[in-house]
Amino acid sequence: MQSRLEAYLCKYMHHETLFPRHFTGDLSSCRRIKELTLEEASSILPPEAVSRLLSGREVIVVEPGVVKKIAEIEVGDEYIVLKPL
Repeated sequence: MQSRLEAYLCKYMHHETLFPRHFTGDLSSCRRIKELTLEEASSILPPEAVSRLLSGREVIVVEPGVVKKIAEIEVGDEYIVLKPL
């Protein structure tokens, strides 16, 4: 289980209509903060999130305690996006 993941720390900025009357979307600002192994992530994340990463999909982490463990800093309303490499 040595797959590598990229972790991005993101902050929600605002919600806007991308195309009038059709789509809406959240706009966030994200920055890459670290690379970690799937093994490291699996010791922090719930099994469903690990399964999703194993299938090659990204995971959004919003639980403040888990975000703090991954980011290794005190966070406010930020969230983490984990993306398999």
